[in-house]
Amino acid sequence: MVNYITLKQTAVETAGGVETFYFNGYDTVTEKWEDLPANMVDGDTGTFADTFINSRVQLCDSNTCAETSTAEVTKVEIRAFSIAGNFTVDVRARLRPVFFAGDGDVHEWLPPSSTSAEDPDWSEWFDITDDTNAPDTWDWDDVIALDVDHYPDFDVSGDPLNLYTAKIEIRVTYAPILVITTCTLTAPEEVSDDHSQNVKMLNLWNGERIVFGLSRNKWGLVLSGREWYTGACDRIICVRDLGLDKLPITISGLNNINWDGDWRILSFGWKIISKCPEHIEWILELEKYE
Repeated sequence: MVNYITLKQTAVETAGGVETFYFNGYDTVTEKWEDLPANMVDGDTGTFADTFINSRVQLCDSNTCAETSTAEVTKVEIRAFSIAGNFTVDVRARLRPVFFAGDGDVHEWLPPSSTSAEDPDWSEWFDITDDTNAPDTWDWDDVIALDVDHYPDFDVSGDPLNLYTAKIEIRVTYAPILVITTCTLTAPEEVSDDHSQNVKMLNLWNGERIVFGLSRNKWGLVLSGREWYTGACDRIICVRDLGLDKLPITISGLNNINWDGDWRILSFGWKIISKCPEHIEWILELEKYE
C-alpha cells in the first residue's frame, strides 16, 4: 500500500466585512402609519413618517440587500433614525424583526425629544442574530427576506404624543470566504532537516526547479521522492501551484512532530524519468512558518 503525505493551503478568496442596508418597502394595505408612511422607506433621513396612535405598527417588508455571496453571515443588527414628539412623558419606540418562522424579540429605546429641542438620532444597534424565530444559521437569503415591525409605546396621558421615523437600517457582519487546496505526494524517500545536508541535496539536483523565495532562517526541511503511474503529473502540478501562491502550507503524514506542521515552500523541483508509465522525481525545499 502506497503511503502519501498531505500538503494543505488555506487562502482568503473574499475578505470578511460589514455591509449596511435599509428597508425600502412597506405594507401599503393594512400595517402602516397614518401619516406619510412612505417616508420611512425612501432612504432619506430628512423625511419622516409619523404616528400618533399607540402601538400602531408599520411593517417594512423589503430591504435593499441583494447579495449572492456564499460568505457566512455571522451577525445581523437593526436600528432606526427617529425623534419623538412629547411633552411630560417618555415616548418609547420599538423594533421587532419578522422572520420566515415568525416574529422576533422586541427591541426598545427612547428616541430624542422634540419637546426638549433635541435633534433626531439613530437608536443603538440591536443584535437580532439569535432572536426568537431567527435562523439557526444565517445566509444572505435570510437577510433579503428579513422584515421588521416598527411601532410606538405611548404612556397613557393627556399629552399629544408622536413618533417620527425616517429610516430603518440593517447591518450585516460576514466572515471571509476561504479556499482550501489539498495536494498529496507519495511519502518521500529522503527527509533532511540538517542545513548542510539540505544544501548538498539542492546543489546536486539536476532537474527543473522553481525558486519561490529565499530562506530567512536555517530551520529548513528538504524532502525528495518519486511519483509513479496515473496522476503523477497532476500531483506535481498541484504542489507547484501551491508554491506559486506563496502562502504557508500545512504538511501532515511525515509522522514526525518536528516535520508535520506549518511550512513555507521555498522551491520545488521535478524531472520526468518516463512518460509511459509516468515516473517523476521531485525535491521540495521548505522553511518553517512561524
